[in-house]
Amino acid sequence: MAGILNEDANKVVEEFEKLKNKYESPLNKSVGMLQMYLKELIEEPLEEVKVAREAAAGKLDAEIIPEATLNVSAQVIIEKELQKTRDLVGDIVQDHRNLHKIVSRCGKDLDKNFEADLSGLLRNEKDAEGKDAEGVVENRQTINKLMYEFFLDTGMSEVAEALKREAELPIDSKEEKPSEDLKTVIELYRKREIVAVIEFLEASKYKKDQPECTNLLFDLHRQHIIFLLEQNKDIKIKKDEALAYSRNLQPFASDRVDEISHIMGAVFTYSDTWKSSTPDFKNPIWRFRYKNLFHPNNWLVVESNLAKLVSKINSPVEVLLTIGAKAMPSMLSIKNVLTRSPLISSEELPISVEIPNPVHSTFTCPILKVQATESNPPIRLGCGHVISKEAVNKLSANRNTRNTRHGNGFRWKCFYCPEEVNMQETKRLRFT
Repeated sequence: MAGILNEDANKVVEEFEKLKNKYESPLNKSVGMLQMYLKELIEEPLEEVKVAREAAAGKLDAEIIPEATLNVSAQVIIEKELQKTRDLVGDIVQDHRNLHKIVSRCGKDLDKNFEADLSGLLRNEKDAEGKDAEGVVENRQTINKLMYEFFLDTGMSEVAEALKREAELPIDSKEEKPSEDLKTVIELYRKREIVAVIEFLEASKYKKDQPECTNLLFDLHRQHIIFLLEQNKDIKIKKDEALAYSRNLQPFASDRVDEISHIMGAVFTYSDTWKSSTPDFKNPIWRFRYKNLFHPNNWLVVESNLAKLVSKINSPVEVLLTIGAKAMPSMLSIKNVLTRSPLISSEELPISVEIPNPVHSTFTCPILKVQATESNPPIRLGCGHVISKEAVNKLSANRNTRNTRHGNGFRWKCFYCPEEVNMQETKRLRFT
């Protein structure tokens, strides 16, 4: 489905580019001619009359200076150029109307391939947009806090502070972030003071042996080399500066020899036509080898990784959106079943969704309130509830909870449901 919309969007962009390339030059030329005629035939004569009148002011025998007027030739020239501009604008409007069909096709394909109503997918949907009821306010604050943490995690501290203030988020002072470190390092990065950012990371508490920090340091060194190459300096001077700075890549040589070779190739063969703002797509070296190094999005990616490392928030918003996007098609396909069937009444999804970077939580026994260990593992009861092994032993040994003793083992009541628990039906859980 996304492929269809991508084709439509690319077609729209392509047609608009054609329209721009067709009319941009003649329109600029026509506007330039009108501005020239305005200046030479109207503004300058008016200015001459004004100066002459000011010079003649106060003189008794001063000659009466008439108003500036357009002669017939000037009127014909201006009217002719105006008509050319009107015709050109008319052609643009007509060609632009022809694009409406292509643009409307995007909307039709969007309505055709995507579900407009996403309500009713879960029986226990959370309402965060209704009236200010008790549950709605709590849900809204939860979402606002998630977005607050996401903005901090991506370095948008000003947006986070504005959201906190306007949504009146009850953020504990101990949880308030970003720290001064985050604000400082993001400000330095956006000013392209990359060396100062690297010095901050190397002198701070962040462990350089961690993969995240090591990868980020390499990316920062790479971006600084690109920054040196894109300066408004003589080509030889900036290439020499980039070459001298590239010695800082030496500590990464053992693990990133191919990437370093790629960067050095860009330094030696760099041309001013490679700037990300005006890429020379006809140059085969740029197009097939080094275009990716000079892509402006690289700066945004490194900034995001830098903010995540310094803030250490690890916002779950991205993971939640990814899981939701994966689950949505399957949920829509069984939507009618869900609305008719009373079977799905819990908050669990009735489908399996692959989670990126899957992890499991440490199990805590709901009875003894202790964390599970290798000697005290989680035990699944026959009814499906899970408690710790130590809790199972205490319950089975407690005469007050033990009902009967059969040939197939002790039976006792589960703390969380009316089911009887048979000791022989219990199983140890192992997280993988």
